[in-house]
Amino acid sequence: MLVLFLSTSLLYAEDGGATSQPPSAGTPEPAASPSTPPPSTDPATPAPAPDAAPAEPAPAAAAAGATPSGTAPAPVIDLSKAEEAPGLNREDYEGLKPDRDQLPINPYAQVDYSAYTLEWGEFSAGVPTLAAGVLPRTQLSTNWVLYPLCAMPDTAYGVCVPNIDLKVNALRAGPVDVGLQWTWSDGTIRYSIEGVQAPPVNVATIGVGGALSLLVKPNWGIHASGLWRRAAVNGSVPTNMLVGALSGSLGVPDGLPLEQVLGGDTTLEVWHQDALVRLATDVHFSRKRVFIIKAQALVWSSTPYTIKSGDAEERDELEAETSVGSLIGQSFVGGFDYQIAYRAADFWVGLRVRPGAIALLGLGVPALPVYPTVGMNFRFGGETRAGERRMLRSWRQNDEDVP
Repeated sequence: MLVLFLSTSLLYAEDGGATSQPPSAGTPEPAASPSTPPPSTDPATPAPAPDAAPAEPAPAAAAAGATPSGTAPAPVIDLSKAEEAPGLNREDYEGLKPDRDQLPINPYAQVDYSAYTLEWGEFSAGVPTLAAGVLPRTQLSTNWVLYPLCAMPDTAYGVCVPNIDLKVNALRAGPVDVGLQWTWSDGTIRYSIEGVQAPPVNVATIGVGGALSLLVKPNWGIHASGLWRRAAVNGSVPTNMLVGALSGSLGVPDGLPLEQVLGGDTTLEVWHQDALVRLATDVHFSRKRVFIIKAQALVWSSTPYTIKSGDAEERDELEAETSVGSLIGQSFVGGFDYQIAYRAADFWVGLRVRPGAIALLGLGVPALPVYPTVGMNFRFGGETRAGERRMLRSWRQNDEDVP
């Protein structure tokens, strides 16, 4: 009994206490964990760590043909059945030539009757106006027809009236544009009476106004503008010439009540004022083709004047008829234009209606109440025109490569 006790104690001491007591009789022995093998009794084989992770099974064999990264291989393309793409022929390439009929519509190109202006760096030359975009949304123009004889002061007949027209597109809010306008001129008119050179007539004008433009649709716009003008004329003037000139250009509704040709020491001074209203609408079929309907009329007019002859002086004033309708009927001018843009030029043809037309320049030549109009001007410069030229230049550079 003592020998058995000593043997058991020695075994416990050699195992460091790792050997558990044998189970008592009647107590079932717990089943070993399937993931943790029982400790080995071989001293050369170390026991596994209690919390070691179980070994994973070996991965399945890679699928046949799979790449090392596990992705499917690139498909093999059989080029023996490929067909050559058709080349670009001459007819197809001609259809790709940049043309204003195919380019997007530019409604802001119409600057004559709207709140819009020439682009910065854009120029326009026509009859009778020269214009330039001197700043963004700022246009400066002049009527060059009034300049030709400024360099020839000794001619018997002639007009030399330097003039400036400034327009600014002051506001653009969505489809609405607002423009401001200022005009100025100051010069002389020379003429002779029965072969005798008369003193020159001095003419000075000033005007201020504004314009409103609305884009109802990208290809349809409505425009309205107004201009107040004042003209001062002084000098010795033949009656018929003065009446006709004022009636034709400034819109005096009735002729001045003078019965003789003024000359010698007789001086006439006239201060004419009026208010002009213009309406227009344009429909753009493309960037190249535009149809325009426009009308203008005076809604107010006043012409005070003074006649001085020696010591005598007479003052009077011609007021427009009280009926605005009568004034509009006398000064109304309406019509339409069809405009076509070709390269750097704009051409237009149209028709004008002027029911209250009177004699031209008082020379007995009747004015036509209905008459045709034609016109042309050249436009170049500006970002829009430069973009069109770049597209056309690129098309021409590739033109040599097309069979």
